[in-house]
Amino acid sequence: MNYRETTQLPNSLIDIHLKNLSEKELKILLLIIRQTVGFSDGHGGRKNREWLSQKFIANRTGLSYKSISLGIHQLISKKLIIATNKKGAILSEPEARKGCLRIFYASTYFEINPSVESSKNPITKGNTIKLTSKKLSTSNSLKKINKRLSDWERYCQLTGRNSN
Repeated sequence: MNYRETTQLPNSLIDIHLKNLSEKELKILLLIIRQTVGFSDGHGGRKNREWLSQKFIANRTGLSYKSISLGIHQLISKKLIIATNKKGAILSEPEARKGCLRIFYASTYFEINPSVESSKNPITKGNTIKLTSKKLSTSNSLKKINKRLSDWERYCQLTGRNSN
């Protein structure tokens, strides 16, 4: 499978939130992640937010409009997604979203704007490794062991000749 034909999911979505999400919430959240992070923004990055109509969400998830509205409200209250208008104003209440022609959705997992709080320390860039002294000493010793051989040294090693 080509990795470009896949969409990355944060581990914390499955590890932390999966047991607390209803089916409608999970379907909507996965669709929002797919429609944002799953597509290129045209500049080598990923989309931060995307306009999604209720009809589009209904066609892709099989949910009713009422279930979609309820699921979106629950995801916003759990701080897993944010809804904004075209200018970027946050629409956190259903009354604010009602009547808006275009509502843009974004997952807080991949959010660049740190002003919106995310739930349970979501992954924003990717996994990072804290290099402890033990890991550093191990990686240095591995570099010594796995020293790259020249072509001649490798040839001599394979044929059993002396490299001198």
